[in-house]
Amino acid sequence: MLHTEQKIIALHHDGSGQMGHMKRLMESVDYINGRSREELLIGGQQEKYRRIAVFGGDKFLFAYDYMGRAFEMDLSEYVNGELWYFKPATGVMSYAGYVKKAHYKFVPFESYDDNNDIVIVVKKA
Repeated sequence: MLHTEQKIIALHHDGSGQMGHMKRLMESVDYINGRSREELLIGGQQEKYRRIAVFGGDKFLFAYDYMGRAFEMDLSEYVNGELWYFKPATGVMSYAGYVKKAHYKFVPFESYDDNNDIVIVVKKA
């Protein structure tokens, strides 16, 4: 159990702010009706820190990558949806265009640092 001063320090840690950004992202869609969508990964899932978490519903898809590595996905169900990159570290969402084809390879970062985690976001109207 955390002591009061440990709780206060935890509230001011970078990760607590990032969780707030992630919460707002999840609240921007019909998250409650989503489900795991890892079957959309092309080439298979990896383990531990190399694992890509994919979650989606009829109108949205999130693919979270902790390491900021390249990965491929089948987005055929989301063609014509808006494609965004979301940085949990800052809460910044960058528009990347519309999904125009079935298969996408995402190459977010070339080298690793402490803030390479990224969420690929697709939203359909």
